[in-house]
Amino acid sequence: MKKLLISLCLVILNISVFAQSASEKVMAENIMKLNSAKTAEDLQTAKGKFAAQIDVSPGWHSNYYAALSALKEGEMLLRANKLSGIETLANEAAAFLDPIMKTESKNSEVRLLMAYVHLLKMNANSSAIESERKKAREILYLSQNNDPNNPRFDLLRTELEYWYLKGKGNDKDLKNLFQNAAKKLRAFSPKAKTDPNWGLKDAEYYISVLK
Repeated sequence: MKKLLISLCLVILNISVFAQSASEKVMAENIMKLNSAKTAEDLQTAKGKFAAQIDVSPGWHSNYYAALSALKEGEMLLRANKLSGIETLANEAAAFLDPIMKTESKNSEVRLLMAYVHLLKMNANSSAIESERKKAREILYLSQNNDPNNPRFDLLRTELEYWYLKGKGNDKDLKNLFQNAAKKLRAFSPKAKTDPNWGLKDAEYYISVLK
């Protein structure tokens, strides 16, 4: 009987390990698709795939990447000066992040996306520029929220200033800051293949549009 119980436990353990491995493989494939997305439709597809994984994949990654997909679509609209749909996408991203904000309160990547939410809202609603900017800055600059080892903080800090100061003649300083962020992003290595590693393409985009 004891041997039977041991064998049964081993079978259950093997099934669990296999299921986790398969889930991580799907997650990694979806992350690759997100990173290569070029259109709003690509981002919407990626968001749907991550949202479908939320109930079947343990941890924070599914919520995180579903939120990131919505935020990337929002930034795509922002770059094209199409402001009407941005706040909806920012709110959608916040809804994906809300379930993991408490369980991942020490996770700088999750906190960073909340700053991203406020950055987009700052640009979507002219009456909320200062209040949303303040919320983003609290995450990006305060020592208890900031992560000096995460180069995406450097990126979003510079993006926040770029959009706030756009057209005010600070291109040279901002370009230098984006170049510094890009340098750090190139040197960054995620701990796991499903951990965030985005940002370099964004930094390179802003470098290209600044004089």
